[in-house]
Amino acid sequence: MDAPLVAACAAAVAVLAGWDDGDARLGRRLTQGKPAREGSRRRRRASWGRWGGPAAVLAVATAGTVAGAGTAAAVLVASIALLTAAELLERAQARRAARETAAEVVRAGEGLAGLLRTGAIPATALAALSGDHPVLQEAAAAQAVGGDAAAALRRGATGAGRAGLAQLAAAWEVSARTGASLGAAVEAIAAELARRQEVESTVTVELAASRTAGRLMALLPLAGVGLGFVLGGDPVGFLLAGPAGWLCLVSATALAAAGLLWTDRLAERARR
Repeated sequence: MDAPLVAACAAAVAVLAGWDDGDARLGRRLTQGKPAREGSRRRRRASWGRWGGPAAVLAVATAGTVAGAGTAAAVLVASIALLTAAELLERAQARRAARETAAEVVRAGEGLAGLLRTGAIPATALAALSGDHPVLQEAAAAQAVGGDAAAALRRGATGAGRAGLAQLAAAWEVSARTGASLGAAVEAIAAELARRQEVESTVTVELAASRTAGRLMALLPLAGVGLGFVLGGDPVGFLLAGPAGWLCLVSATALAAAGLLWTDRLAERARR
């Protein structure tokens, strides 16, 4: 079998083996909104960490046994590249989901403040908004059966982008205990959450340049290969011809992947 074909097939197996859409129960939970989808993303990230690496190692070992060390090196390079791309895509999706959830919390807070401002009682306002704002559904359901809406809001604040629900829960709890007006507190919280979201959006845009620069740096080795051809050399032939070339190829790919993941993680920490 042709070595590039073996590499592509083995790397694809490594990537697919690391993918997990969650258990069958997840399908029955999709109607519950974002919490189920966030749980699905957490399962996929855990699955990548658990199965992606071992699957790649197995693919490399199989390729080395069947087709030789050169093909094993090609499989390893393809596996590193694909698994790194999958990890970066997963992180980007998680960030996007967190931003969408945070925006939903802001809209829910603003809607709740608006209804309370018009004189609606908190329980009625919560029930009226829960259909349009999934982040309020658990609290509305608890309130409907005589439960603690504040505790439900606090439980819902554990997901990415949901920290604002903890503030709403605190305001709700204080209002329930003391009889203080909830409308002014919710309005102030909604305004603060909206301001934070604007700041975070600005930071995200500024950090996009850093992430882009890191990805461009990862492509520089390809530019070096092209320069080698321009100067009359055969860099690809060297990289595929023997152990020295294989070592250079695998090392360069691993370092480029590590640089991409490290740059992305630094940008994420700077955002926080």
